[in-house]
Amino acid sequence: MKDLTLSQKHLICIVNNKGKISGYAAEKRVCMIAAALLDLKLAGCVRIEQKTVAAIQPLPETCSHLKPLYDFIADKSPIKIIKLMDAYNMSLTDKKFSELFNSIGDSLAGLNLVTVSSGGLFAKSKRYLPSAEIINQIIDGVRTEFLGKSKLSEKTAALMVLLDHSKMLKEYFSDSQQKQMKDRLQTVTESVNGQLVCQMVRHIEQIVSVIAISAGVKK
Repeated sequence: MKDLTLSQKHLICIVNNKGKISGYAAEKRVCMIAAALLDLKLAGCVRIEQKTVAAIQPLPETCSHLKPLYDFIADKSPIKIIKLMDAYNMSLTDKKFSELFNSIGDSLAGLNLVTVSSGGLFAKSKRYLPSAEIINQIIDGVRTEFLGKSKLSEKTAALMVLLDHSKMLKEYFSDSQQKQMKDRLQTVTESVNGQLVCQMVRHIEQIVSVIAISAGVKK
């Protein structure tokens, strides 16, 4: 399997059996944007400081599927994360979120990792249904690093955090496994190498809280 970005892996793991993210699943939408932001930060093309994000380098080819989000950030750089979330998650048209979702989904389709279909009103919405095999590969990778003897990488730790905040961790792991994973994550986030993950956790929690207040979403 090609080395996928966090946002690509996250999309594969959170879409439902119709290949979409439900309009009521605010946590999944928020975390998908958070995954994309973290990808851009890991690629060195944006800087996330306190409550703002700014473009600092051109978008690399490895993150070309995140161009809609990067271009938005670059055009308004620096921009407060909350304003970015308003544009992507609270917009009445849903246009920006759909652009990002489709761009990530199309990149996966190009790798033959998802099946593309259309749905919604007038069949205008694109849907991306991953195979059980690719889902299992991703989840097995998380399981191996967290519950085995493998070294825990920063990206795998970040994916676990995103799945947890997306309320999807329970879909793939038992209660006892989740506890083991969270205990190990605590150790990682207290280390120097885990600070980036720790920062992203704070970003996710902040954004979910804002949406919970403004849209009545249960955290």
